[in-house]
Amino acid sequence: MSKSKDRGLPEEALSKAAEIGVKSQLEEAEKVDIDIDSNPVKLVQGKVDSVEMRGEGLITPQNLRLEEILLKTDHVAIDLLNIALGKVELTHPADARARITLTEADLNRVLNSDYLRSLIRQLDFSLEQDTLTLIWNRGECYLHGNDKLTLKAELTAQIGKQTKAVAFSVLLRIDKKQKIYLQKGDFQQGKDLPLEATISILEQVERLLKLRHLRLSTLSLDIDRIEVTTKKIILWAQVHIEQLPE
Repeated sequence: MSKSKDRGLPEEALSKAAEIGVKSQLEEAEKVDIDIDSNPVKLVQGKVDSVEMRGEGLITPQNLRLEEILLKTDHVAIDLLNIALGKVELTHPADARARITLTEADLNRVLNSDYLRSLIRQLDFSLEQDTLTLIWNRGECYLHGNDKLTLKAELTAQIGKQTKAVAFSVLLRIDKKQKIYLQKGDFQQGKDLPLEATISILEQVERLLKLRHLRLSTLSLDIDRIEVTTKKIILWAQVHIEQLPE
């Protein structure tokens, strides 16, 4: 993707400094390429016309992995002094277009991460006579291609004073209108829930499947499109960046 032959020395130097800065904010990065397009006058003011970044094999401080990310943004304002010090910071929020690819292994890494457990420590559901509490233990997904995926999960459920192990498998499918729906679901034998609790969970799952807006620390994503291929899932999204995550 490199456009280094078409860039002047200031843009080339700034692009390389930004690559170093981004890598320093990741636990690991197989590859990071950044192309900054601007001119010397704008650069002195910390303004650039566009930024294009491609990363491969990125591991975040939360120990989450991205197979590939392609991000393009226009009219970015950056702090030149901090870039020179190896840290990438925005002086104003920016909007970008992104394509994010995760492998099946990447998703399974997320499903079994401490980061996910911190987000969903426990889920509470109100039943007619009791409260159902679910605690996430582990999960596993299979990407079949043709916009289909299977999710398996193991949880601990508490209904009133009773605690039991719960395990289920669901087959999800994305239709041509980008609607995600539950095609099939089963509990593992002996690890099921009462009908009322199952209905409450399915209602919550239906709401989650409609979710297209995600807030992650200093940035937010509005997902436009999802594609499931064999062993990979690809997301296209509009990204609003208040500040690059540290």
